[in-house]
Amino acid sequence: MAIAGVAILTKKEEVQKVYQRLEQLPEITTYGIHEGHYIVAVIETTPQTNLKAYLEEVQNNDPAILGIYPAYVNFEDEVSEIEIDQKDA
Repeated sequence: MAIAGVAILTKKEEVQKVYQRLEQLPEITTYGIHEGHYIVAVIETTPQTNLKAYLEEVQNNDPAILGIYPAYVNFEDEVSEIEIDQKDA
């Protein structure tokens, strides 16, 4: 599982609507609005989901999202799985 703490930059006039839409996505936990146009959130993806591709999909599917900026990323589980797979090979 990859976990990322992110700041999601939105159009200021649409921040509440974007916040509500993001709350509907099971991979995203929202933690509030900062400076009126950033949404603070944590994203948790399954090992089968590419975090970068998922963030791009979220941004591309919502024209009110101007950018998604990771502040923290942890992908320790994925590295452990790769190491185990390599040992078994």
